Amino acid sequence: MSAATMNHVVSETPARLHAQCTPERGHVVPLEADCGMCELLALSATEPFPLGTMLHWGEVLEREGKAGHGWGVAWLPLTGRPLRLHKRLGRLHGDPSVHDVAGESTRVALLHLRLPSDMGTVGMADTQPFLSADGGMAFAHNGFLPLHQHLRPRYAGELEGSADSEVGWRHFGALAPDLGVAPALRRTCDEVGGPDGRANLIVLESTGRLHAHCANDRNRVCVLRQDGFTGFVTALHQDETAALQALFPRATLKLLQIGSGEMLYFPVVD
Repeated sequence: MSAATMNHVVSETPARLHAQCTPERGHVVPLEADCGMCELLALSATEPFPLGTMLHWGEVLEREGKAGHGWGVAWLPLTGRPLRLHKRLGRLHGDPSVHDVAGESTRVALLHLRLPSDMGTVGMADTQPFLSADGGMAFAHNGFLPLHQHLRPRYAGELEGSADSEVGWRHFGALAPDLGVAPALRRTCDEVGGPDGRANLIVLESTGRLHAHCANDRNRVCVLRQDGFTGFVTALHQDETAALQALFPRATLKLLQIGSGEMLYFPVVD
């Protein structure tokens, strides 16, 4: 395993960006555009599993969801805290660094597959998940948070990238110590998303707990249960689960209804 992975982030390499639905650099894709958005997969398991299993599923999600502009996975080692993180530019499929982490064992992990709304933000600083400095929480988002520019000056000293997601992450991090994770996710969606925002926000704590705030009707979240796995997966921009059922043939899938935002969590890993 590389030293860079041990320090949470694999070094940046040239992006291999595929051509599907790729707007001009710096151009923001309207929410109405049928270009898709990031895919998310978060899994908790009753028994340890290799990250390679999750990354295999991730390759299919990446292909079917038209992602491929960066990927990252955060996980809780079997030895316990802190969380660890591995992320890269370009596509998950064919990335040689997968071999660095595929054999890592865990019982809970969070995978993000990026398709940004602004292609000018493709870079390591905006690649998710984001990880707190102490390794206590990892955060991933899909959708769009329209008020990020209004809040950006507040976190100017902390921001490294230029995407809306990092502002959401910093705002959540400022709220969570006083409010707790679930209320902070709701507030983040309200205050960075505003009335026109559409966002799914998922947090993995170093306790092993997964939280999901689901308020994105453009790529809804499903609850997944299969072979000892329980978790969240985005629905590949579908209003039904047939595409996911092909990927998880033995799974029970529940497509969440999106209203003001549904909050779910899975308990601490023992």
